[in-house]
Amino acid sequence: MSQTVKLTASFLGLKFLPPSFGIGSNSINPKLILHDDEMEYRVFKTNSVSYSDIEQVDIFLFYKTTNLLLTRNDLILTFGGNLNDKAKLAEVLQFLASKGCRMTEKALRFMQADEA
Repeated sequence: MSQTVKLTASFLGLKFLPPSFGIGSNSINPKLILHDDEMEYRVFKTNSVSYSDIEQVDIFLFYKTTNLLLTRNDLILTFGGNLNDKAKLAEVLQFLASKGCRMTEKALRFMQADEA
């Protein structure tokens, strides 16, 4: 079963840059689809990644942004998706954690705060 996550924008970044510095963005047709064994995302082109190839899951919260940040094991590029919905972000984080993705401390704290 697949779940399409509504994004207001998607971002391409680099592992060595802070999440606030993207090298590309897409606010016309961003995509994030969570499948049972992999996820699809789009900034400029559609990519697929198995959950085991996700290095870490992080978040970036700022004024009017609620971003999911994904780092892959095999790429220097990162993916960011602005859900603009904290409850949905918590739901996506829970799903990714259930797939065995490694969460940053910030993402874990956000999930725990949402459960309280």
